[in-house]
Amino acid sequence: FLISGVSVADFRLDPVPRVLVVQAVIFLANTWIIKKLMIDPYLQLRAKRLDYTERKKEQANQRLTEVKQQLAELEARRQAKLNELSDLRRQKQTRAQGQREDIIRTARQQAEKEIKRAKDTLDNEFQQAQEQLAEVKDQLGQQVLGKLLA
Repeated sequence: FLISGVSVADFRLDPVPRVLVVQAVIFLANTWIIKKLMIDPYLQLRAKRLDYTERKKEQANQRLTEVKQQLAELEARRQAKLNELSDLRRQKQTRAQGQREDIIRTARQQAEKEIKRAKDTLDNEFQQAQEQLAEVKDQLGQQVLGKLLA
């Protein structure tokens, strides 16, 4: 069997040191080139991406903590305002209740005065009417007596 004019029997399969060294150098050069052109940029990019995402994640967690703290502060302020408003409402209700009682007391006193004045007026008019009635009764009695005697 001939390949390019050389028989298979003429092939030597013994390793040639010079060829092995050249192949080793080519392999190492290819490995170094692949490492420098593909693996190192990938690892750098991956490290940058991890650093960026971790930094962003840390910033997000920090911001979340700040927001939670602000929310707690706002809730505390809201509760304080609610308590303040509740106290103010109670004060105003107490003051309004006092004013209401004062108004009712004043109105009751004025009504009692008016009732007493009206009662006194009615008593006076009743007394006058009784006096007039007594006079009329005396006059009628004298008239009837005069007609009977006449």
